[in-house]
Amino acid sequence: VKLIPPGVVIKNPAIILKEKNPVGLPAGTKLDAQYIDVTFQFFQLVTGAITINAFAIHGATLKLDLDENFFAAHEAQPQPKKPSTKFSWDSLVRFNFRSVSLVDSQIDIRISRDGAVPIHLQSAAKELTIGRGTVDSMPSYDLAVDLQKIVMEIGTFKQSVSQFQASVELSAAGAQIRNLGMQDGELSVHTNGQIHGNLLKPKSLKSDLSYIIRGPLQNWLDPSLAGRFVQLPKNMPLEGLISVEGTVAGEIMDFGRTLETQATIR
Repeated sequence: VKLIPPGVVIKNPAIILKEKNPVGLPAGTKLDAQYIDVTFQFFQLVTGAITINAFAIHGATLKLDLDENFFAAHEAQPQPKKPSTKFSWDSLVRFNFRSVSLVDSQIDIRISRDGAVPIHLQSAAKELTIGRGTVDSMPSYDLAVDLQKIVMEIGTFKQSVSQFQASVELSAAGAQIRNLGMQDGELSVHTNGQIHGNLLKPKSLKSDLSYIIRGPLQNWLDPSLAGRFVQLPKNMPLEGLISVEGTVAGEIMDFGRTLETQATIR
């Protein structure tokens, strides 16, 4: 038990989710962790709602299999709840989470849908935090990501990345990208800027982004990247670094026709 700030630490928890769980994940999803650190808001009003400032899961192993049944359940229209006369603690106590984090954890996620390309992601999550706030009196979400040793498979395509970092604020007005970066050895990509529009119900998503790309020339001309568009004589030596700085703007819903970009290559 923690006194200042108030909270609790739960050591060696093992959680197995059942059907109709609060987070909406598939039944049977298992979470093992070294400990869970819960920090409550210091002053609480007696309203039946308990505010949790931070819910951090440390040293977890999380495996998710998101199949067609999972997506069908989330896309189905919710049924109105019937009033119940049974006593339930849920009707007396509600929890409001301001942030939920995975720290120093391992994640393994598989996504498979009928008629879609299967996706498999494995990574070490140094930090994966989702925070909740408000922007102009509307709900907003703050996303902080630091993934390392990433292996992603999309169909037959497989790619490994050393590190992926992101700091993004999401709201009904769009996305404020403070930083979004990827690094694999000496090759790095960084971008920031804004995406205007409702990301949950997109009708128009206008982007205004800046980017910096750096890396060895031979890596850029690898067949998995720009090498698929460039043909060079065999055994031609490639040396040096390339740096591309620029901006990109356009309507994401029709990116092919609205893309506007400017870049400086060094």
